[in-house]
Amino acid sequence: MELSAHAALQKAQNEYRDGSWGRVRSIWSREALVVEGTAACMLNPHESAYWAVPCKREPNSDRRRM
Repeated sequence: MELSAHAALQKAQNEYRDGSWGRVRSIWSREALVVEGTAACMLNPHESAYWAVPCKREPNSDRRRM
């Protein structure tokens, strides 16, 4: 069975763990996540507002500054 490039990107980071607020997807490569989101925006223009948010975030925006 052949996978599309977008499906292959999703499958590469398809690991979940249980967090205190529910199930959380483990992201191992930010670059792969950005490419996955960009592909999703192109393939599903009606969902582009949802997928564009992770693409726009800066790499360290979720970390606290010391």
